[in-house]
This record gives sequence, C-alpha cells and structure tokens, in this order.
Amino acid sequence: MKGVWWGSGKHDGLMGMVAWGMEVRCTRHDERYICEVPFELVYLIAQYYVLPFLLFFPFIFFQLFLFSSFPLLLLVHVNGLEFG
Repeated sequence: MKGVWWGSGKHDGLMGMVAWGMEVRCTRHDERYICEVPFELVYLIAQYYVLPFLLFFPFIFFQLFLFSSFPLLLLVHVNGLEFG
C-alpha cells in the first residue's frame, strides 16, 4: 500500500520514518515523496480513529438533531408557517 507524502525534504534518496514503531520507506519524486506504508499502520489508524468515529457519529448526530432548534425549523418549513 502506498501513500503520498507532500513536502520539501533534504533527502533525495530513501528516507525512513517511524510511526508506531514501524518503518515507513519514502522515495522522492519531484516535489513529493512516495511512501510505502505497512498494512498494519493502516489497520491501526482505522481501529483507533476511523472506527470510533463511524460508531459514534450517528449517536452524536441524533443528539444534535434532538436537542437543537433544527426540527422546529424543519416543521415550520414543511407546514409553511411564518413568524414575524
């Protein structure tokens, strides 16, 4: 799996980065770095950042919808009521 590392670096050759104890090798192509990312790193990111967001986002959205004035505004818009 490969990702793109943007930035201006001082190393033109192979560069090593350490992320969560794993080596990520990057090679420079023009103004960007092409990095080979281990699959374990992608799994860790998904496990600790993406998955909790996907699990709790519907609950947070429901709470915001329930305790905000948006349902009232939606009701007013649907029924065609006007205030003021």
